[in-house]
Amino acid sequence: TDVLIELLNDSSFNVAQYAAWGLGEIQAPAAVPELLRHTQSVSKGFRGQVIRALGSCYDDNVHAELRDSIHTIVKGALRDSTPDVRISALLSARHLGYRVMTEEVIRMSRDPSAKVRHVAVQALGQLAVGDAPRSLGPVSVRTRTNIVEALMLSLEEPMQSIRTKAVRSLEKIGAQAAIPALERLLKTGTDKDQREARRVLEGLQATAAS
Repeated sequence: TDVLIELLNDSSFNVAQYAAWGLGEIQAPAAVPELLRHTQSVSKGFRGQVIRALGSCYDDNVHAELRDSIHTIVKGALRDSTPDVRISALLSARHLGYRVMTEEVIRMSRDPSAKVRHVAVQALGQLAVGDAPRSLGPVSVRTRTNIVEALMLSLEEPMQSIRTKAVRSLEKIGAQAAIPALERLLKTGTDKDQREARRVLEGLQATAAS
């Protein structure tokens, strides 16, 4: 841990980036103060790994006084100009329980970058049911409704992988309100869309009938 923390200041951004990645992998709480010094790095790759590592390394028992600052930094990174950094911020946000970031994650389901939308759509399913470290549990009824509406819009995505993630997130939530949208996908979607929609519809309809 000490060696990796020192390498965050290496003259090579490539070395520093791998150091940040390593600290995130071992979830080193001691790294958080130094990571905070590099969240605005001009290197996109390094900046992304620093943001991702912040969530992994954060520890409620060690960094309580830094919690609000870390949440603010990660939330801000959800609007970074670089798609890969935005993805890193989404992954970091999950480790923080998506605290104070719900509206941002919903917005990111319409992000200009398809790869960001892919991660955001999966995150919405986790967020809705409280499937994240440090989560406060399932979201409110109003927020759940907003999430389900965003996921139903994602069923119209041009990319197959995003549509599939949206279907599976709706399944995770148990979104009865999505049944009509899933039925449309069953009629008009690709073979994979139809398989996924049929499977989820069977589960939702069985739950509704019980």
